[in-house]
Amino acid sequence: MMLQDKYITQYSEGTVSKRWLNYRSISGACIILFLVAFAASVDMSYFRLHLFVLLPSCWLLFSPPGLLRWASPAVRRLALLLPIPLAAMAVFFSAFWDNLIFSKGVFTFNKEAMVGTFMHLPLEEWFWFIDHTFLSAYFLMFLLKPEAAPPVKPGPNKWIPAILTVSALISASGIWLMLHPNEHYLFLGVNLGFMFPVLALHWWVGLHILLNNKTAWFLGILCPSLYLLGLDYWALQEGIWFLSPDYITGIMIMGVHLEQILIYTLPSILVTQSALIIIRQIERIHNRRANGEVLTGKIIAKEILARRL
Repeated sequence: MMLQDKYITQYSEGTVSKRWLNYRSISGACIILFLVAFAASVDMSYFRLHLFVLLPSCWLLFSPPGLLRWASPAVRRLALLLPIPLAAMAVFFSAFWDNLIFSKGVFTFNKEAMVGTFMHLPLEEWFWFIDHTFLSAYFLMFLLKPEAAPPVKPGPNKWIPAILTVSALISASGIWLMLHPNEHYLFLGVNLGFMFPVLALHWWVGLHILLNNKTAWFLGILCPSLYLLGLDYWALQEGIWFLSPDYITGIMIMGVHLEQILIYTLPSILVTQSALIIIRQIERIHNRRANGEVLTGKIIAKEILARRL
């Protein structure tokens, strides 16, 4: 029997989480009411907009009974700390492509609605990377349930060559669009050129995990993306930032520019997939060690590359 089976049993019987369901619902309703009242009563700025990401993240993390209550304490502790290194990587990674589009003038900001700038970016933009990471990661953990028994056989190797080939073609197309003399392709090219190499790495290493957790994978991407896209639309209407028509294709989906959709969806995919793959791998390593297996760092690396974790 796996070590965390007792936590799964408690979870399914309701001794851990169901008694707190009303508290979670009430606290969530209070946060929604507060944010609505706040939005209606103050002039919005980029700094204040962060509240609409921070409060939901705090609610997800701290509202009873907490996240991942079905997991063992060791797995839960590592998972809850995971957004910290993910946020650090998000800041480092985003600094390249975001500084590029801001230096070109793809986005411009109302200086009266922000605190200041560092490099080409508003200070609030740097913290937005962190907020986005924490929101997406904790929302995924909110969705995660005890994993169905993972397949014993390696991951779906037959799909990997095709996925890597398509990802490479999309990345190359993005770089070509970035370098194209028609600057209307710039923002689209940045989205495709920078994001898809990382996505390809995810799919190569963890496609079997994503497919084994399809519901959490899908909703974990969809909900934060739509929510942040709504905040983006609101910020544009409030004049907090502006999107230049000179650097976008003009393609629109349901009244929203394609590039706007990509700039929130693709980072949400990056965070959600990173968190999902790592959490399930931590969980599987912990369970296998609890069952007596000796898993050194070298063995773990081989298992990951062979898609058996």
